[in-house]
Amino acid sequence: MSYDTALRREEICSLETTDIDPAHRLLRIRPEKTKNRTERIVPYSPATSELFSRYLLVRRELSRERGPLFLSESCRNHGQPISIWTWSKAIARVAERCNLPRFTPHSLRHLCLTDLARTNWDIHEIATFAGHRSVQTTALYVQLSGRDLANKLARGGNTCAPDSDDERGAGMNERALGLTPWVWPVKLDDYDRSTELKIDEADALRANVPSLANGVLPSVVVERFPFPQLLKPLEDVCAHIELHQKYRTNLKILMLRDMAGRGKSYWGWTEGGRSGGLRRQREKEKRARRHRRKALEAKR
Repeated sequence: MSYDTALRREEICSLETTDIDPAHRLLRIRPEKTKNRTERIVPYSPATSELFSRYLLVRRELSRERGPLFLSESCRNHGQPISIWTWSKAIARVAERCNLPRFTPHSLRHLCLTDLARTNWDIHEIATFAGHRSVQTTALYVQLSGRDLANKLARGGNTCAPDSDDERGAGMNERALGLTPWVWPVKLDDYDRSTELKIDEADALRANVPSLANGVLPSVVVERFPFPQLLKPLEDVCAHIELHQKYRTNLKILMLRDMAGRGKSYWGWTEGGRSGGLRRQREKEKRARRHRRKALEAKR
């Protein structure tokens, strides 16, 4: 339920039995429990509905009174409402068993909002669903990878429909809220789709990309790059989903590095090559960070 409804830690721990509408699979978050003091109603999936029905049987053994929805089963706080610390400890145990040290209660919220973006929800719709006042806040949560952006652009056309039902984020789809498919303004005819780099473009990449390793700020490299048309497809996609400027710059740097390494423009990459290049670059950066840490420890 935490994933399906993208609830904050405080919101899920403060849910009451009267906040759930099992018949319509809807959940109400009361305004006094939200950060912006605005009520919202969100759906949850059929799979979660089935699990919720099973939980209610367990809850009846803990307490038959109405009130807080999630109760503790521990001997110390038996039948008492769970606290945010109890919820955090429960997630920490799951993270430890699954060997995911960076997994936290807030990770579920991030994952849900990112999955909604992958299934073509508009950034404003995601902001409403999450209870954000500003879409800039939502853009920080939506962590589309380079592969996601590349796949959306590669599919082309005027619309980008989900590839399969599995992409709909545990059964949450736009029809549940009566939303229409998201129409993209990005058209393939707007770009030079040459797969090979021109001589001056290749020379510019060789001249600019190495400077990233010489202490030059990435944003400076992007701003002064003389052939912005190589980055235009990515820039248009990022602008349409209102991705935060910091993440746009990081994606552009990865794009420039990969084009320099491959000797081909974006349009000459295979689908596997797009994701593989980003993965190799992340691994390379991780090795570089580990090397720098070891060097600093040696100096100390």
